[in-house]
Amino acid sequence: MSDESPLRLLQEASFETHAVIRDEIVALFDRYGKNTPAITPTLKKLFAYLASRNQAISFLVSWGYSWDAEIVLRLFYETAAKILFVCYAEDQEKPALIDEFWNKLGSINDRRRARKAEFSAQTMAVQLAFLHLVAVGARSLTFDKRLKTRRSRNHII
Repeated sequence: MSDESPLRLLQEASFETHAVIRDEIVALFDRYGKNTPAITPTLKKLFAYLASRNQAISFLVSWGYSWDAEIVLRLFYETAAKILFVCYAEDQEKPALIDEFWNKLGSINDRRRARKAEFSAQTMAVQLAFLHLVAVGARSLTFDKRLKTRRSRNHII
């Protein structure tokens, strides 16, 4: 019998299983992906993302970060739903879904990123202005202290 804990053995078996499943999916795309050249690259990317989220979840859970794993698990389910949505769509709908996935959603995400960047820039400007005021105020206080010290030494009121 092994000296390793049952949890560690289970985790190792899980990682090995995930690797086998990932490799099998890659092999299936290599064998049958030529039949759907417009859709295969998208599904390959989605499956690769799904596999990486799966490994991340396993890693986080094994280190006791179940809250973080739950957040990543949501991304896993969202990606699985996208895969199912593409796979079970009618053949005539698939090109539109692929276009939406790569182009239309990309422009939405670009706009979101631009809005976030604009907000960050505004926040940074406010923070820099605040830091400037603090620095000027600190210099002013230092000057006032020196002035008061000189006045008190010279008995000037």
